[in-house]
Amino acid sequence: MTNTDATNSGTILVIDTNERDQTTVGWLAKGRLTVLCQPVRAQELPTMIQQLLNKVGRSIETVETVAVVNHSGSMTGARIGATYANTWHWLTGRPIFTTPTWPKSGQLKSRQLRPVKIVKPLYQPLSLQ
Repeated sequence: MTNTDATNSGTILVIDTNERDQTTVGWLAKGRLTVLCQPVRAQELPTMIQQLLNKVGRSIETVETVAVVNHSGSMTGARIGATYANTWHWLTGRPIFTTPTWPKSGQLKSRQLRPVKIVKPLYQPLSLQ
């Protein structure tokens, strides 16, 4: 699939690893959003994705698009989420997107998503006080 509009994709895996001690993944299909949020660090992302896919009765092969929630956050967490999405894109050739916010009520609007060739993580600026 080379579609550059994720809203036309059948299934979207949403990843948010921006919080230091919280990781969130979501599965968006047919306008329905299923979310798994746990108080764990981003290193648990692959395990959480597998748990989410098991919950919705799917496998990683059925993911058509990955959307990364990309805003200032944990430096390591942001890099892990970006690396996962970029590796998945490189292995499958399927599109990846970034969004500054979580989809609300299972809806992703085209203007919320930016198609990218590589996810570049955003970091919180350091405070040197």
